[in-house]
Amino acid sequence: MRLILCGGGTAEPAFQRQMRQIAGPAAARLEFRGAMADIRPVLAEADGYLLTSRYEGTPIGALEACEAGLPLLLSPFETAADVAAGHPMARVLQLSAESMDQDAKSADLLIHEYLVARERHSTEIRAAWKQQWSRSAFDRNAQALLRELLSPRQ
Repeated sequence: MRLILCGGGTAEPAFQRQMRQIAGPAAARLEFRGAMADIRPVLAEADGYLLTSRYEGTPIGALEACEAGLPLLLSPFETAADVAAGHPMARVLQLSAESMDQDAKSADLLIHEYLVARERHSTEIRAAWKQQWSRSAFDRNAQALLRELLSPRQ
């Protein structure tokens, strides 16, 4: 495996030094891409998406990965269980010192399962995204909310 790190701060030399130190011998498998205007090319070459945020509302990056048909590995932020519940191949990791071995095994199993039947799983994941997060789903939910807000109260 290799880990591609994208987003603000990942191009900073101090951050890269720290990550290489943590990775030890695996540092050669780290790639730093920094902030990107369009993440889709990176997602197209990925086998999974790892989100390690401590705090998230709606995790846009994870939803973009879902749209791309990728499995999700999520940190235990407040809405992670909700995101995982609507995704056919998502795991919420604990990301604690005590859980690292179990988290690594869970991540490895998920990615392996995905790769064994990539096209089928990717199609299922995209279908889940379309049902819950696509523009048409957003429009449908926004219209329902608007109708509810504007309906006469009894």
